[in-house]
Amino acid sequence: MKKLRFPFLIWICLSLLCSAFASETEEMQVDESGIYAYISSEEGVTLSKFLSPDFSGVLKIPETIAGQPVIAIGEMAFCGVKNVWSVVLPNSIQTIGRSAFSDSGVRSIVINEGLKEIDEAAFARSRITSIYIPASVEKMEQSAFYGCSNLRSVRIDAQLKKIGWRTFFECISLYEIALPQSIKLIEDEAFYFCQSLRNIELPEHMEEIGNNAFWGCENLLRIRLPRNLQNIGDGAFEETGVETIYISKDAQFKWPEAFRDSICIVYE
Repeated sequence: MKKLRFPFLIWICLSLLCSAFASETEEMQVDESGIYAYISSEEGVTLSKFLSPDFSGVLKIPETIAGQPVIAIGEMAFCGVKNVWSVVLPNSIQTIGRSAFSDSGVRSIVINEGLKEIDEAAFARSRITSIYIPASVEKMEQSAFYGCSNLRSVRIDAQLKKIGWRTFFECISLYEIALPQSIKLIEDEAFYFCQSLRNIELPEHMEEIGNNAFWGCENLLRIRLPRNLQNIGDGAFEETGVETIYISKDAQFKWPEAFRDSICIVYE
């Protein structure tokens, strides 16, 4: 089965961005342990880069550095770091930046209440196996867990409004996810090629499922569509194992042409 990948040009751009970011050393300081480079502001400390290639194991991020609260894991701070396999975040952390743990060896992370934002591609292609998104999180950007092939289970307590573009793209081991009832939109390719996904409960007030949202979820055999659903995008359930769809008798949405004739529709 053919899989999509980021275009080569995107990789070039990311590499250039990473190099430019790392070159801004005049703004950075190093903590007493020599493990972190950081940037200080009036609000607190942002960890900019992990500096300890010899470290291995569980990393407990400090709550303060130089007397200031550590409030953010900066953009690409742990990008490509393979020797840290578990991370514990303090309650002071409010933001996990863009690509902060992308391509890293991190398998587990403890996220405490206090986190507000998970930025774009924060854990993309990392070795994360499970994730808990606490109620304090207000925003989770697109591609947050793109290509996390070891990710098996996800629990989201945050009252998010959407699952963004390619959030769980090609998470081939994902078999279990609990979505909050606040979700109204699942964007394009959000669960693309999650081939191990067997069951997902769609929130009652969800309004839209994007194009190719569940494409290639070959072990997804049945699904219950919420009553308030208004639109199903093209290819939303193509190349899946869906045999039965449960739907309210008074559902208003239009069936997409992508649905196979062999699918059994059960009205409730």
